[in-house]
Amino acid sequence: MRNCPKKTLSAMKKKAAKDSDSESTSEKEAQLGSIQLLGSVTKKNEKMQEPRSIQKKDVLYAEVKGNGRTSHALVETGATHNFVSTEEAKRLGLKMKEDKGWSKPVNAEAKPIQGLVRSADMAIGTWTGHVELSVIEMDDHPMILGMDFMRKNNVMPVPHTATMLVLAGDRPCEVPLVARSQLLKDKQKALTAIQQGEQHVQGRGEVAGNSSSS
Repeated sequence: MRNCPKKTLSAMKKKAAKDSDSESTSEKEAQLGSIQLLGSVTKKNEKMQEPRSIQKKDVLYAEVKGNGRTSHALVETGATHNFVSTEEAKRLGLKMKEDKGWSKPVNAEAKPIQGLVRSADMAIGTWTGHVELSVIEMDDHPMILGMDFMRKNNVMPVPHTATMLVLAGDRPCEVPLVARSQLLKDKQKALTAIQQGEQHVQGRGEVAGNSSSS
């Protein structure tokens, strides 16, 4: 068995070291790229988070659009399927088929299914697609997006920044979420504005009536 020339061994060692360095460099570049991407998303989320007031016990909702109308869906990893209340399904004009069975949404007793919406056209942020919804009697939430929706669309909720990442398809998007407390505030403001408007109209009617009687 003859000995390998020293030059050959030296060249092989240098080549191996060079290959190792290039692999580690590419790995470092990939890691840095991921860190930079996460950093940019974090900075963006911090800017989005500034005007909001998210309490620790708040649940988060995504704004959902269907048939030209807007609703809010609870983002819930504890729910196996997607649900919509009977009242909300009618308001959104969703086509419902008869379906028998029982279903148990999060933090609620098991209830009979009123029907099934096989393929509802929905828009959430820049994401558009079809969602299957079980229609049930539900008082707490108009709609719930559960694990069925998240698995099919590679969804990752990020409660800390009040956002939801939708990674399915060619156009991944980041959807801002809104807290329940904020929704209740907005609803109360809207009701107050309506009440004030009705009082204003009634006041004008009374003045007109008094002036005509005189």
